[in-house]
Amino acid sequence: RGIGNTTVNRMIGFARKHDITLYQTMARVFEVIDIKERIQKNVKGFRLLLEKYITLKDKLSVGELTRALVDELGLIRMFKSENTPESKNRLENINELLSALSEFSDSNKDAKLEQFLEDVSLVAGIDMYEDEKNAVTLLTLHSAKGLEFPIVFISGCEEDIFPIANRFNSDASVEEERRLFYVGVTRAENKVFLSHARSRYRFGEVAYQSRSRFIDELDPSTLLEVNGGIGRKANRKTKKEVYYEYFDSVDYEDFDQENKTVRIGSRVMHEKFGLGKVVDVVGSGDMLKATVAFENNNVKQLMLKFAKLKILH
Repeated sequence: RGIGNTTVNRMIGFARKHDITLYQTMARVFEVIDIKERIQKNVKGFRLLLEKYITLKDKLSVGELTRALVDELGLIRMFKSENTPESKNRLENINELLSALSEFSDSNKDAKLEQFLEDVSLVAGIDMYEDEKNAVTLLTLHSAKGLEFPIVFISGCEEDIFPIANRFNSDASVEEERRLFYVGVTRAENKVFLSHARSRYRFGEVAYQSRSRFIDELDPSTLLEVNGGIGRKANRKTKKEVYYEYFDSVDYEDFDQENKTVRIGSRVMHEKFGLGKVVDVVGSGDMLKATVAFENNNVKQLMLKFAKLKILH
């Protein structure tokens, strides 16, 4: 709505200084220092929208109120026009919310929005679990504690997802995720399926994934791999062994001592992913990216400025 984070932060500072709410601050936005007139108009327009729906709150049902608000905000039109995987997911979430609100409104004619929010905050999916019902139960690892199922599926077992990337987490939080993984695996009475994707859409772009370290930490004798044997096998050599074998078979002259440009077909070495072959190069300058097929069908797209690849002939 043309109101950026900088404006919001300035308004929050003003509200704290004068001990008033952010909603009250919107009516006094002209007093907030360093907010341009154009943005002041945007803030006033947003406050008018809020005032309108505060007035309508007691005149419309919960379902009617929210559908009117979503329509006026243009969220459905916006997400439809974007037509990206993320926008489609958001559109599905909005439709699911509207459906839930309409269902709540139909079964509670005089209910207010506050009551819906109270109900939602108190209900967890596991509260509706019926162990005798022949159906798939979707739940988080946290809510699975104390439960058992004949068969368990744990999806998204990939680095940057489970566990989340180290750059966001401390060692302690990774250890907590490792305990959660243990919780998930031990929920299975007979069999557990662990799945990971080679690639997936993330933040509007295709991301090439490597499987979770948690899978590699399992006893190989307990695993049966499918789908072409992707991932670690019981008799697979470690990366260190692969490196030693490779360096024993290659001459020093094979290494690129002049830091030549990466190109399709180049052989490269990465300190984490190991040996690989460049299958695509896009961009230029600091934005140059290379798609590299590393050992074990592990395909990664790397920003060359930061990747620190060792280039071989």
